[in-house]
Amino acid sequence: MNFSQFLSNIGSNLPGFKNGFMSGIILIVVILIIIFIIKLIFFRKKSSAPAVDTAKLDGYENRIKELNSEVDAVKLSSKKSFADGSVYGLALLQREGRLVDFLKEDIKSFEDAQIGAAVRQIHAGCLKVLDENYSVQPLVGTVKEGENLNLEDNFDASEYRLTGNIPKNAPYKGVVRHKGWIASKVNLPKRIGKINPNVVSPAEIEF
Repeated sequence: MNFSQFLSNIGSNLPGFKNGFMSGIILIVVILIIIFIIKLIFFRKKSSAPAVDTAKLDGYENRIKELNSEVDAVKLSSKKSFADGSVYGLALLQREGRLVDFLKEDIKSFEDAQIGAAVRQIHAGCLKVLDENYSVQPLVGTVKEGENLNLEDNFDASEYRLTGNIPKNAPYKGVVRHKGWIASKVNLPKRIGKINPNVVSPAEIEF
């Protein structure tokens, strides 16, 4: 069977076509057109998808990892700095006012007069630290304890603690029971040399 006979046989099976040869040619052309259209659509979809730059994506991922590492390092450094500063403040109170010595001492066996005399020295030394290194000031300086104070709805909850029968809505009108304290500045002496930041007071050895 030659190609012409093959086309004639295909075309003769199509209803409505008298010339089997022409019908076969038409059928083959239609099939080729359909295949071409399918390939064209597939090619357009494939070409429309943006090319992925894997090198650039890897660069972004590495930069994100670096930024996360930097953030973790800053958090760790801030946490350590806060801990070091807290212990250093306690060390200053111990150095100037012997506060830790007093608090860790068992004072049950001491007379009130003895304790009172010690407290005067501790008070003077610790007050010096508060004034020179922290400049501690009253949070509420315009109203005395026992007087009324009005707070609006947007008050800073870290500066004011509400107690008693608290109203549901502002303004909050209450009585100042404690004026609070705030460190208006922090000026800690610079520590030099190799130190252990956890040491509150070094042990003293005499020869």
